[in-house]
Formats: sequence, structure tokens, C-alpha cells
Amino acid sequence: SNEYKSYLRRAMSDIPPSAEYFLGSITLLCFLVGVPANVLAIIFFYKEHKKQKTDKRHAKKLFFTEQYLTMAVVDFIITVTIFPMIEVYWSSSRDNTVLFGNKVFCALWAFLWEMLPYFSVFLVGVLSISRMVVLVMPMLALDISALRFATVAYFLLHFFFRWALLGYDLAATPPDGDDTLRFEFTNTSAYCFFYPNEYMLWTINSFFQCILLGLPIIPIGISFTASIIKLANSPGGQNFNRKLMKQASVTIIIVTVVYICCNIPVFLNYILYSYCLIMDLGAEEGYPYYNKYYGETRPVFWRLYIWNCVYVLCAVLNAAINPLIFVWRMKTFRTFVIDLFGFNHQTFSLKSKGTAMTGVSAKDLTSSSF
Repeated sequence: SNEYKSYLRRAMSDIPPSAEYFLGSITLLCFLVGVPANVLAIIFFYKEHKKQKTDKRHAKKLFFTEQYLTMAVVDFIITVTIFPMIEVYWSSSRDNTVLFGNKVFCALWAFLWEMLPYFSVFLVGVLSISRMVVLVMPMLALDISALRFATVAYFLLHFFFRWALLGYDLAATPPDGDDTLRFEFTNTSAYCFFYPNEYMLWTINSFFQCILLGLPIIPIGISFTASIIKLANSPGGQNFNRKLMKQASVTIIIVTVVYICCNIPVFLNYILYSYCLIMDLGAEEGYPYYNKYYGETRPVFWRLYIWNCVYVLCAVLNAAINPLIFVWRMKTFRTFVIDLFGFNHQTFSLKSKGTAMTGVSAKDLTSSSF
């Protein structure tokens, strides 16, 4: 509408260049760190997966290695696909973006990002819950076939739900009418997004996204708490295998904490956003609740950057940090990186409390568990 176009023009005049360059710099840093780091993680976990696959004694290791490998692939895709946003932030005008200006690329990017953050949530949930199971019931065998089935099933269900929305919208659109479902890049956003004109469809989609982000937090929080309690109550003087399992469990706890810190903001924002959409359903005129929390009365940074920061940037930050955690916490990964680049082992050895193990040789550490 003309009113909406007028709003976009006013919003564009409010965009501060300093904020653009600041967020562009952070995004570029995540890209430069996350892409090569996740490539190294993919290569490392793939090699470990091949080695462990031939030895049945490493069945439990293989279970977690496969999860780490899948997570590294998803994190790599997330960090790679952030590149168009770097162009947006550093361009002189958001009207001149090359990549997001292409409708096909915009649709593919938006559809991909309708799935990636939620698939990442699923992987962290499975990782956290399975580690809790190992701690609480160490003798229980983990079924890698069940893991693969759950991963594929979740991906397909999410994928087909998105296409179900598309099919519903196309069926409801009159032959001579405008498409009500599209993937759009506007001047006030730094990325392409799913944009249905039909208000009810928009509300359903937002509510669905809120559930996908919110529900996994419950089992993740329970498993996270149970793992901490179990580790805190574990007896001292443990044997080598117990120490390795404890170290691996601490690694997963750290990954979970980083995930929670990076994803709580977008979950809370979706709760507020869904609340506004639902309350505005009964409004006689306009969108009073949306305008109250996201309209022009809000601060400039909140209006123009809240979604960029919590929906995209936090996910990219999470994806860039994960491989750094692996380097810090996994001796085998650190050795792989050092050997790959021909660095000196003594120079890059980490003697932190998180990795130190009294009475454990360097040779034993190189075979440490995930």
C-alpha cells in the first residue's frame, strides 16, 4: 500500500550509517571465522566418522561424532549464507543489493533460512539429551539408526510443512489475483523473508516458528540441568574412561549454554511478535499492538535491527563459535588443526582447567572421547 511504502521511505531515512558498518563488521567477522573453522570441523569429524565406523567398540563415539558432523555441516551453511547480508550492510543504499535483488536468489535464501535455525535447534536438543542419557545410564546402547531416522524425519516434516503453506496459499489465490505468498526483501530488512499477505497465514507461520523455537528449550533445559547435577555428584578418583566421558560431557554442556544464550533472544522476540499478531486479529482498525511494540514510536535501532540481530546474527554467531569450542575442548581436533598447518604442538598446547587431566599422558589424550 502507499501507506506502507511511505513508512519504508521514512524508515530508510532513519538508518544510522554507524550501525550499518558496525553490524556489517560483526557479520563479516563471523563469516571469516565461521566458514573456514566449520570446513575444518567437517573434515575432522568426517575422518573420525570413517575410522570409528569400522570398529564396533566405538559405537558410542560414532553416535556423537555423527551428531557433531551434522552440526558442523549446518553451521557451515549458516555462516556461508550470511554473505549477502554483508553486502547489504556495506552497500551505499539497500536498494542496490545484487544478491537479494535477484528474486530467485531471495526466495532460495529465505526458504533455506526458514529451516536452518530450527534444524540447528533440533541438533543441539538431540546432542544434549543423548549426553544426559549416557551420564545417567552409561550402560545403555545408543542406536545410531534411530538418530538418523529422527534427523531425516524432522527435516522432512519441516520441509513439507513449508510447502504445505505454499500449496494452501496458491490454492486460495484467485487466478487473476496477486500471489499472497512470497519471499521478499524490503528496504527496512537486511535479509529476505517469508512474507504472506494473508494475515491469518502470517499469524499461523509465526506461531509455528515460536513453537519450534520454544518447545525444544524444555527438554534441552531438563537434560542440561540433569547433566550438571550428575557431573557435580560424580565421585573423585575416576578411571581414565570416566574422565574422558566427563570431559566430553562438559564440552556438550558448553555447546548447550552457547546455544541457549544465542537463541533465547529470538524466542522471546517471537513470543512478543506472536502476541501482537494474535491480539491484532480482533482490532477494529489497523494494528495497534504491533505498532505499540514494533512501530515508529519505538527506538530506531529496535525497529530496524531487532530481527536482524536476534533472528540472523545470533544464529550466525552461534555457528561461528561452535567450531572454536571444539578446538578448545577436543584434543584430537586441536591436534588435527595443528598438524594440518604445520604448527608447533608445544606453542599451541592449551593447559586450561577444562582440558587438564592429572595423570593422563598426551598419547592418551589424543584418543579422547567426544
